[in-house]
Amino acid sequence: MKKTKRLRFAVLLLACAMLASCGNAVLPTPETTAARASDSTEPVENPAENTFIIAEKAGTDYVIVVPASSEELYDVGYRLSQTVFERIGVRMQVITDSYAEREKEILLGETNREVGALSDRLDTPRSYLFRLEGSKVCIFGLREKAIGEAAETFCLLYLSEKALAIPESLDRVFAGQTELLNLTADPYEIVYGSDASSSVTLLKTELSRLTGKEWKIASSASAGESDYQILLGKTGRAEAAALQAQCDSVMDYRIAAVGQKLVVAAGGKDGIALAVRDLIAQLEQSIFKGEVIMASDETLTYDYGKENAKELIAKISNNPEYVTSKSKLNIETARIFTPSGSSGWYYTHHPFITKFNGKFYAFYSSGRVNEDDCGQRIMMATSSNFTNWNVSVLVDSIQGEASELVCYCKGCYVYNNTLTVFFQDYEYAASTLRKNADGTPLRPLEENAVRNQRGVFYLQTADGVHWSDPISMGTVYGGNLSPVALQSGKLMWAGYGSLSVSSDPTAIGTWSNTRLQLDSSSARPNLITESGFYQTKDGVIYLMSRTNDEYTYIAASFDDGASWTDMYPSKFVDTSNKFEMGTLPNGKYYYLGGISKKRSEIILMVSSDGVHFNTWYYLADGSYTPLKTGLYKTGTYGYMTSYFDSEYMYVIYSLYKESLEILRVPLNQIGC
Repeated sequence: MKKTKRLRFAVLLLACAMLASCGNAVLPTPETTAARASDSTEPVENPAENTFIIAEKAGTDYVIVVPASSEELYDVGYRLSQTVFERIGVRMQVITDSYAEREKEILLGETNREVGALSDRLDTPRSYLFRLEGSKVCIFGLREKAIGEAAETFCLLYLSEKALAIPESLDRVFAGQTELLNLTADPYEIVYGSDASSSVTLLKTELSRLTGKEWKIASSASAGESDYQILLGKTGRAEAAALQAQCDSVMDYRIAAVGQKLVVAAGGKDGIALAVRDLIAQLEQSIFKGEVIMASDETLTYDYGKENAKELIAKISNNPEYVTSKSKLNIETARIFTPSGSSGWYYTHHPFITKFNGKFYAFYSSGRVNEDDCGQRIMMATSSNFTNWNVSVLVDSIQGEASELVCYCKGCYVYNNTLTVFFQDYEYAASTLRKNADGTPLRPLEENAVRNQRGVFYLQTADGVHWSDPISMGTVYGGNLSPVALQSGKLMWAGYGSLSVSSDPTAIGTWSNTRLQLDSSSARPNLITESGFYQTKDGVIYLMSRTNDEYTYIAASFDDGASWTDMYPSKFVDTSNKFEMGTLPNGKYYYLGGISKKRSEIILMVSSDGVHFNTWYYLADGSYTPLKTGLYKTGTYGYMTSYFDSEYMYVIYSLYKESLEILRVPLNQIGC
């Protein structure tokens, strides 16, 4: 699962060499000591001659002091202390320079002490020095990364099995251990990809300000190969592709020097924009003696995480950049059910579609006239050819205490040669019921409705003909859509601003329920109801909920549905209609729903990055004249859900909550 980290340009070789060697008690050998010492122009001092003892097995009076403002140097100090402890059994305390000054201190970097900062003696951003000033031991460099490398060298040179001992006349400068990129001296140009066209101008402007020279920019299509380039975004270069492969989310980025090139890669254009902003801020700190100089092993990494969820969710939108009309798609439709004058069942809604044993199976709710009225039942329709359908009653009307129950379909699921159908039922409180003209119970108006829930039930078949009796599952929050397998194999079931997760692949075992919470700092929407979700390749799950307001609200999970962020407002337009979300066979993410609150169309919206659902396919936009009006029966296209096989995407939906229809579109026409 996704982890969040922000690594600054100064995490040092200590985070590689010393964190590995010191932290894991792998001590320097005579060979490594000699190799490191050979980098200096001076011979290695013999610790046995004219030595100054800092720590030995008998103990030490020294503490390690770091600047209060630097977390990185506190880590360097801790590792230095740990290395000494593992070698001679003595631990030195690590304190910040906010504590009172002591006589015996090892100073890491530029502290508030009067000694230690000798920047005029350093020639490059990665050079460092050791100096003994009175009883103060100074380990100084201009960058945290250089100081970390200095601490490693310090251990290699002066820490033995018996003591940490330095020459009494210690005053040495080291050149550092890496190549440098000088963005000022070398003739760099910026080569940008298609995802960086909106960010390249800002980078060019800021680099010109920092370096005092005019920078050239060129698209990746027109630029030639050169060692002195800043590669920005999807340039098609191997160096950029390698870094981009590490970016899972559209907000992730990687910045690294590869040879003499500076490579900036991200998961999408939003990540590139964030990377450019952070790179500029870092280069402000990389100016050395009037030149912008950085070490070739410096990196900047950003992984979008839970604490940044609100920022990314606010970008999730469905503004179209590419629209394919229905007339350009080879769409076929079939009518599954239309009520007849004598049937008496004029309410049809909550449909689901799947394939089982080579046949199509559709399941839906059926009522006499009104939505969710007493006596509502569960229907099944089957077809072997998509065109001709046989309709039958799966769960007939059930008598309750004061009236017939209300049953509504909550999805279907196929596993291990077994087809499972889910439904929920409830009874209106007797005190809220009204009466039809013939004296039979009539559902209350929504504002007066009191529902006595009986929970979720399931029934199963192995052959599509013989079904089990309904079996209670108790309270399960899922049921707005069918259960879906996550990348981990767990099942997740979207509910109504809620969800359920199960480790049982049969879908009939124990479910863990979660009710999502609204972000207290955001405006409260009209309501939170029917939800859908998709999981991006980095494992993050985004659950979007209908609000009947301007925009949908979204929560995110970074741990396979175990915990969730608050629900934040997105820029994804809400249509006061149920929708479905998921992953297409080609790995892209989709939204299946409408765009208007009139429910006058079905649109498939596709996203490559899970943020911008900007490729639209119009699947339906016709009209329907209802045979009989009823309570809460509105809109042409309602509550669409889908099923995919190797050739088609199938979409089932209600027409005016009265008839039932299905369409299919070839996968190759929607980019799959």
